[in-house]
Formats: sequence, C-alpha cells, structure tokens
Amino acid sequence: GNSPSGAFPIIAGQYADYLARALLEYKNGERTNPIMAGFAANLSDDDIADLAAWYASLDGLKTARR
Repeated sequence: GNSPSGAFPIIAGQYADYLARALLEYKNGERTNPIMAGFAANLSDDDIADLAAWYASLDGLKTARR
C-alpha cells in the first residue's frame, strides 16, 4: 500500500469505497490495465470488500473528504 517507487500509487489510507470501486472497475473492464485486471479477475465481492477495508486501515495517504 505504501510504494517506495513513484511508479506505483500509494493506496494505503485511501477510502475503502474508492478502493472497492476501483477493483470492481478493473474486474469488469471499465478500467483498463492488464496487470490490475489480472489481479482483480478472480476476486469475489467479499475479497474486494476485505482488501479495500484492509488497505484503507493502513497509515498512508489521507485526504479530506469534501
């Protein structure tokens, strides 16, 4: 979740709803990235919710919700 490289996004601390939506969009093809699509392809809805909650719970990026 906290990438040491600028080539990868920091997802630790992102909002769970954003992370879940992004994973669902990779899974159903709305977002196109072959690597992420491959990761998301076999995730269940529960897997997605669990991953989103876990990454959201980590210290990392925090932004104010508007």
